[in-house]
Amino acid sequence: LGGGGSSGTTELASRKAEAEQKEAEAARAGEASALGAQQVQQGLQGLGLMQQMQMMQQQQMQQMQQFMQQQQQQQMQMSQQVLAGAFSAVGALASGNVAATEAANSASAEAIAARKEIENLYADNEAAILAENSKLEAKLREFEGEPHKGPGSKAKNEAMERRKAARKEIAESESMSRSAYARHLRALLGKDAIDGQDILHIIASSNGGADHPDNFLY
Repeated sequence: LGGGGSSGTTELASRKAEAEQKEAEAARAGEASALGAQQVQQGLQGLGLMQQMQMMQQQQMQQMQQFMQQQQQQQMQMSQQVLAGAFSAVGALASGNVAATEAANSASAEAIAARKEIENLYADNEAAILAENSKLEAKLREFEGEPHKGPGSKAKNEAMERRKAARKEIAESESMSRSAYARHLRALLGKDAIDGQDILHIIASSNGGADHPDNFLY
């Protein structure tokens, strides 16, 4: 009895260990199955991401192609506009050249006509022009200093001397007041020649303008 009881206990323990081993194997198999399922799910997710990336790449390629097409169209439009502008400029230049030539021809014709008119006017009034020229020459000789003779010549010669002195003073003076310049102008042009007028500085004295005939204006 004692021997038979020990044998039964050993067998029971063996079966229990075998059962625990199977349970452990079943648990490991379940874990492996769960891990495999998880890996499969991750694989599917990875495949979905790859598909999404491929779709995004395709969309980017399409967008790039559209952008390139738009750029090409814009470049073509710009080229057409530049060519149109160039043709327009060439046309305008050609028209301008024609207009300039016509204007030059017209001006030449007008100049020839004007010259002819002046020649005819001189021919019709030659005697009067020569007479007026003689008067001007006599006036010039008077200003140049030829002495007068005859009645009233003294006063005329004195006035002539005053004019000569005034011209010399204006030409040779390094500095002159406005009142002195006005006095010389009256000697040259007549005592009433500059009545109602002021002698002014062209460049103001405050800005460095000189008291000199070349810087006076009346």
